[in-house]
Amino acid sequence: MNFWRNGEVKKWGFINLLIVAAAAIVTYILSKQNTKVAAVVCVAGFIQFGVNVFTTKRRYDRLAGISDKIDAILHGDEHLSFEQYREGELSVLSDEVEKLVIKLREQTERLQNDKIFLADSIADISHQIKTPLTSINLILNFLREEDITYERRIALVRELMTLAEKIKWQITALLRISRLDAGMVDFDIEDIEMSRVIDEAYSLIEIPLDIRGVSFERSYQKNSKVTADREWLVEALGNILKNCMEHSFEGGKILVSCEENALYSRIVISDNGTGIAKEDMPHIFERFYKGKSKNKPDKPKNSGAVYEDNGNLSVSSEMEYKSESVGIGLALSRSIITQFNGTIKVTSEVGHGTSFDIRFYKAIV
Repeated sequence: MNFWRNGEVKKWGFINLLIVAAAAIVTYILSKQNTKVAAVVCVAGFIQFGVNVFTTKRRYDRLAGISDKIDAILHGDEHLSFEQYREGELSVLSDEVEKLVIKLREQTERLQNDKIFLADSIADISHQIKTPLTSINLILNFLREEDITYERRIALVRELMTLAEKIKWQITALLRISRLDAGMVDFDIEDIEMSRVIDEAYSLIEIPLDIRGVSFERSYQKNSKVTADREWLVEALGNILKNCMEHSFEGGKILVSCEENALYSRIVISDNGTGIAKEDMPHIFERFYKGKSKNKPDKPKNSGAVYEDNGNLSVSSEMEYKSESVGIGLALSRSIITQFNGTIKVTSEVGHGTSFDIRFYKAIV
């Protein structure tokens, strides 16, 4: 019998038997060797011992039942209940075990979702990096040609530099998103003038804007400020401005305004470009999502594209590579903005442009 193999039970049973025997002997002596009285005490002691054995065994059986259920849970059984332990001295233990089981199930579900997300992200990253790597391999094949001209060689090298920069940007953006998701970023929170942040974000795309012929206008509320990390906020606004630039026509316009009130600091970034299709709107902040809208901005005049002898385009232009969206920038921007108690809302109309309304709330309402 497993119950009696328990060392603690053996020790407890031996002590109880000694107590019963001692009680009977003491009673026999005190009752002047009255065997009947000693026998009654001995029988009462054995009855009490039997009751203790029964209750103790029942408690151990319940503990064994809980142990078996926990073992079943560890082996993947998800349909277990501890309802039968709601009464008695094991109720507290069963409640705590059930709380632990619920928490473990939630953690397991989160880990499973994270595993799926990681697998999807790796597949997406592989696909995104594979495209420029294929182009790099193509360019290298061109560079191996013996009769290649100096001008063509220079153009191909510029394409290589552009593609390498694109891969570098993708990896950097993905690392930043991962750090934000993991909570591994120590932000330097301060009150910053919004005009300064916008000017720094504009400096990141000033030259490409000029090449594309897209104008940039600013409208500031005097002394308006935002509470955030300056470098990370510049990164977020820079990505949004870049998105507006990539979807603007030649001669288009990007307008940025900012204001502050008692509830929030607000930045609005608008363009009059291609706009976003309705079917794309719910997905624009998803990683690696590319819009399906067929409206594309005009191609820059000085593209520097490389063509084969038959006139077919062999390698995309430098500006086309720089402007190609990989679906990371807006996802990174939203991740950053939400870190500073902010929200971002997008409104758009195809052919008329897009507006990003960013608000940083001063308190959680």
